[in-house]
Amino acid sequence: MGLEDLTQYLIFGALALFATIKLVIVLVKIKTYDKVKGVVTSSFKKEFIDADAFTKGGHNKYHFEHNGKVYDIEDNFFEGSTKLKEGSEAYFYVSKKNDNKIVKPGELNFIKYWVLVILVCIFGIILW
Repeated sequence: MGLEDLTQYLIFGALALFATIKLVIVLVKIKTYDKVKGVVTSSFKKEFIDADAFTKGGHNKYHFEHNGKVYDIEDNFFEGSTKLKEGSEAYFYVSKKNDNKIVKPGELNFIKYWVLVILVCIFGIILW
């Protein structure tokens, strides 16, 4: 095994370790939030050109209640999920310490990406 192989192992190993630590931090932090069921009150999609490529974005409005407080919130711009439809259920996470800190449904997708990064790094280490 040469220096180049060792460098590649170290890079993939460091990326896997970083992604794993980030995922654990997120999963531990989300435990300090209450999971709340809500409903999508409005949803529409928009296709637009971004850097010479077509992308889709969704703009959703939501309604839910937590600890007697009513929330009517919406996505910023077109960052929401294009799969949500008006009237469908959506889950939110509301901080137990500060009820103004809310994690919206579209913001939870990053967990899938971290798991993917971890798997790619592990397979990179195995296959190299």
